[in-house]
Amino acid sequence: MGPLADLPWEYIPKTAFFIWMYYNNTMNEFSKIYMKSTDAILDAIREISDKPFDLDLINKFSEAEYHLFESFHYKRDVLDLSGIGGSLYNTANVGTISAFIIASLGIPVVKLSFPSYSGSVGSADVLNSYGIPIRMEREEIKKDLDRFNLSFIQRKYTKEGLVRNEKLKKIALKMPKYSVFRVLGLLCHPMEPKYRIYGLSKDEYAQSISSYLSKNTSHYMVVYGTSGLDEVDISKETKIWEDQNNYIFKPEDIGMARREIRDITTDKKENISLLEAVLSGKAHQPIVELVLINAAATIKIYKTMSWIESYDLAKMELKSKRPLGLLGKIKQAL
Repeated sequence: MGPLADLPWEYIPKTAFFIWMYYNNTMNEFSKIYMKSTDAILDAIREISDKPFDLDLINKFSEAEYHLFESFHYKRDVLDLSGIGGSLYNTANVGTISAFIIASLGIPVVKLSFPSYSGSVGSADVLNSYGIPIRMEREEIKKDLDRFNLSFIQRKYTKEGLVRNEKLKKIALKMPKYSVFRVLGLLCHPMEPKYRIYGLSKDEYAQSISSYLSKNTSHYMVVYGTSGLDEVDISKETKIWEDQNNYIFKPEDIGMARREIRDITTDKKENISLLEAVLSGKAHQPIVELVLINAAATIKIYKTMSWIESYDLAKMELKSKRPLGLLGKIKQAL
């Protein structure tokens, strides 16, 4: 299964269900899995690690997982943009910064936000540094959307789900950084967004995820930056699966010069400060461009626009300072 490394326990529930589906195949036998010992669970993980990762498996996984947390809907169709992490390079938390640009355009964004599991900076790490809460209660999430078109969230597990999580904390440190379980975990969103951007830092699961999203969203885009990024890449090409159309996106397609990978990487301390730096126009230009092209991807699927139109709109919105104003408004409301 590759090298073992840290993985926050939030992601372990997926492991339990994956094993459970193969060995029990019925919702009433849930207790059989979380009562297993840590060693038994890890043995089961190793045994199933070579199972085919296909649409049938994703459907079974999602069906099982949705029974263990509260799901609900908003009065408008919402959007989520998530990257699974595990990138080869430390870049800005692009999805979190992009969310402010997108929300200031009036698009309702509900972003799953977790701490980093790979030692860099996760969405939750950035938000915590600004004192921005991560919501779990549906009324708070809906209130955020009414006021800001933006809410950062985590799943609220049922009593059974919490028991399952508690039982599995102990195996957290023995899980690989990049695994099928991590990839599947972010697919299960409590609001079942109709619009989704899903970033992968490896492309091996992309086609199966694309097939799943094609049946569960109105519009979606799965992206893999070939530098090893879980986002649209401006140093190399990006492989894209959009509404079942597969193609390669290159920065020059919209008249953008490619950047060196070193120009879009950051250290942990700088990464935390980039949210405000990008929104205020003070960040290094290549990093701004990386954020804008990823915001453009989201605008493209929500508004059904071309890449050039979407990029120009994102650029104009950032220049207007409305995204910065939205950040200020959210902080003031705390």
